[in-house]
Amino acid sequence: MVVAFMALFASTGCSSDAVPAPEPTLRTPGSFVAQETEPGDVRLFRVLGALKLETGQTYLIMRLFSPHASDFDGARELAKQDELPIEMALTSSVEAEFVTLPYRVVWFRTLTEQERDAIH
Repeated sequence: MVVAFMALFASTGCSSDAVPAPEPTLRTPGSFVAQETEPGDVRLFRVLGALKLETGQTYLIMRLFSPHASDFDGARELAKQDELPIEMALTSSVEAEFVTLPYRVVWFRTLTEQERDAIH
C-alpha cells in the first residue's frame, strides 16, 4: 500500500516544476544588470547579493565587468559570454542611487559557488 502511494505521488511530479521561474530583478543574485552611464556607454554588472538595511534601503553587492556596450542589446550579448574580464571584483551601491540612471536586467545565470563565496 505504501509503495503504491509513493508511486502515485512520484508520478504526479512536484507542483513547483510546473510553475515558471520568476523573472530576475535588480535584487536577484545572478542577474546581469546593464546601466547606461551616459548615452552610448552601457556598463555591465552582476548582482552577487542584496542586503536590506535597517534604514529600509537595499544595498546591492555587485561585480563590474570591463567591457562596455553601446546599448542594452549589446550588454545582453556580453552577459551571455562565459568569461568576461572583470574590472572590479566587488563593488556596491545603494539601490535608490543605482536606479537614478537608466538600467535593465539583461540576463540571468545562477551564481557559481565561487561567486557566492566572493561576498562571504
